[in-house]
Amino acid sequence: MLKCKKLKSIHILEFLLFILLIHHVRLTKAQGTVTQETTEATGMTECSNNPDSSESVCKNSTDEDLTSGHYCIKDDKIYLSSGTVTTNDSRRGSDQSSDVSCTLAYGSAVAVEIFTAPTNPDKGYSKGTMGTTSSGIIYKCNTSKCEQLVSTYYFDDTNKKLYTCSETGSCTLLIEVSVGTYLTGLAVTTTDTTTSTTTETYTSAVSCTSTELSSCTTVDISSLTADTFYIDAATPGNIITCSASNDNCSSVAASTNEGEAYIGAGGKQVITCDSTTPSCSLSTEIASGGAAKYYIDATNTSKIITCKDDSGSKCTSGTSETGDSDGLL
Repeated sequence: MLKCKKLKSIHILEFLLFILLIHHVRLTKAQGTVTQETTEATGMTECSNNPDSSESVCKNSTDEDLTSGHYCIKDDKIYLSSGTVTTNDSRRGSDQSSDVSCTLAYGSAVAVEIFTAPTNPDKGYSKGTMGTTSSGIIYKCNTSKCEQLVSTYYFDDTNKKLYTCSETGSCTLLIEVSVGTYLTGLAVTTTDTTTSTTTETYTSAVSCTSTELSSCTTVDISSLTADTFYIDAATPGNIITCSASNDNCSSVAASTNEGEAYIGAGGKQVITCDSTTPSCSLSTEIASGGAAKYYIDATNTSKIITCKDDSGSKCTSGTSETGDSDGLL
């Protein structure tokens, strides 16, 4: 009898351990699923098939009616749901539709729009604003499609607002900025087949001269007559190069070699970078009647940058003037 009781106790213990093991496996899988989902970009509500209609409201992917004035996306185009479907006869369950539609709103013209997620019981995203503690998503549209801004910045020049968008597509408004330049908008990725290196280029950027948003202005890339260099405000230690021939900008690690510098935008100062921080900074302008200063051109080390008073501070790159090599900083 005692032996039977011991065997029964062992079986019960084994069964309990088995249950705990199953629970642990399920919990681990669930946690893994959550982790995976949080790294994916969160975009707008998906429309159901064939959303464009003058006889029906927009529907989401589970065939639920979108709230009037709210939006969904299908095939890179954003649609607006208008009107409300009401039940005409509860006994028959028939619907009555009055002035309802699901129409193309974005994806046929150039536009940038901010959208916010719905709150219960609304269905579909709505146009809105976001603050420093609230978030939203931003889409940039052209005449054929809309793309969500992910891992980038967006600058509203009219209202002097700079938004940062994470890798999940969640965007927030910045309270203050760093001195320097931010690459904004959508990135175009190109791969060099010879070196297998990838480069991201942008067709828009914004420069800030202080930590105040009011100091920020859009860089007019199309008006540049020569390649122009800026301090990357988002990535310390990087230099942004805006190409005059390609009308785009890219960011790469800056040279930190002693004595090397880049001519900053405006041509009045140079940019030097330090590997210990890492960081880059602008030199002071040459004062009226002040002594000239010389640097090795980081973009072409066979050339010397000369900064001197020439009716104002002016920095140029070229062959060394007599005695210039003795004054290198």
